[in-house]
Amino acid sequence: MRYQIINNRKFANKLISFLNSEGYKQVFNPYTGGDNDFLLIDPENQEYSWFEQGFKPYYSDIPYLECENIAEIQELRDEFNHVVKKANSVFNNENLSWEEKFYAIFEDDIYVKIYSLYPEFTWHDPDGSNEEDVTAFINGLNEFFKNKKNDNEPQ
Repeated sequence: MRYQIINNRKFANKLISFLNSEGYKQVFNPYTGGDNDFLLIDPENQEYSWFEQGFKPYYSDIPYLECENIAEIQELRDEFNHVVKKANSVFNNENLSWEEKFYAIFEDDIYVKIYSLYPEFTWHDPDGSNEEDVTAFINGLNEFFKNKKNDNEPQ
């Protein structure tokens, strides 16, 4: 098993001093808000991080990603957030024509980057005008992103 998950809070809190004495490094998880419901330990890289409600926000990513360490998972999530913001920036840019928006999303790195980060991402391609295609892609991307963000929030 690549990661060890400790879901007993009292045991996890006691385990931290041992991990620190063994040279483990804590990787900050900004999604927990300081909560420490679960402890995720990466023994291979001697790293650990706290998680809220299981190992969110990473639970849906771990099966798809071959990450070397916990920090790499966070970097990929940050990269996804950046690409979503970039796509929406292109979409909302009133100075670009629909043809320019189409090429910025589908011919530049946005489309490819989304699928390299989340191969399970799907959207309905109407095969219509540039405006229809771009709008459908952005709507699908925003819905996917919204679901990912909801996965990250405590239930």
